[in-house]
Amino acid sequence: MMSYVLVAQTTSKSFVDQASACGVRPGQEQGCSCGGADTNSAMRLGSALGPRATESNLPTIQVLSPASDGRVAPLFTVEASATDGEGMADVLIYLDGIVVGIDGSPDGDRYDVTVNGASIGGHMLGVVARDLAGNTARVDLPITVALRDNGDSCESGAQCAGGQCAAGGDGNFCTQVCDPGASVCGDGFECIAAGDLNLCAPEAGGCCSTGGRSASELAGMLVLLLVVGVVGLRRRR
Repeated sequence: MMSYVLVAQTTSKSFVDQASACGVRPGQEQGCSCGGADTNSAMRLGSALGPRATESNLPTIQVLSPASDGRVAPLFTVEASATDGEGMADVLIYLDGIVVGIDGSPDGDRYDVTVNGASIGGHMLGVVARDLAGNTARVDLPITVALRDNGDSCESGAQCAGGQCAAGGDGNFCTQVCDPGASVCGDGFECIAAGDLNLCAPEAGGCCSTGGRSASELAGMLVLLLVVGVVGLRRRR
């Protein structure tokens, strides 16, 4: 049996080692030139020519992020660099032995796979590079999945223990709804009014740069990011 898929449309082509009807198109069968109604092309070619030499050099793989023993949010991205002299097929991501993502369309030798919904706690992350010949190289590293604290960088509220991601002078940071009469924001943060809510914001000289913004300016930023964060959470449900 042969495949009519173009080489440019598949990562590999080979004869299937099984008997199959003869013909030039699927569904248009005809008698086989060797006699009979079917034939095994892989067996015939193997007997006449022998198997093709198989490339056995392993690809290279380097995990760029996260780091071994690193702390990540339930939604995180694995970044890896993988190469092979004869051509790469893809990079697969395993979490505790289960495939959770794949990237077959790299940017050069850079592969990015987003993992969503990882449970809180310790996990073993596996990153596997596969070349076109089927050779593999693997890196395993332990990681801890945890929600981020106030002041940690974030892309959405889903990554934060407080459920909100806001903007600061040096980028986005995790925050939470707060009560001005209770100390829940942590060192370097204060509870300020932001629209109809009170949210934790960095104090002047605190852990996150505010770019010299006043409390009212920060409040406006927090309201804006709060809306964005809520939309992001709803999309991920």
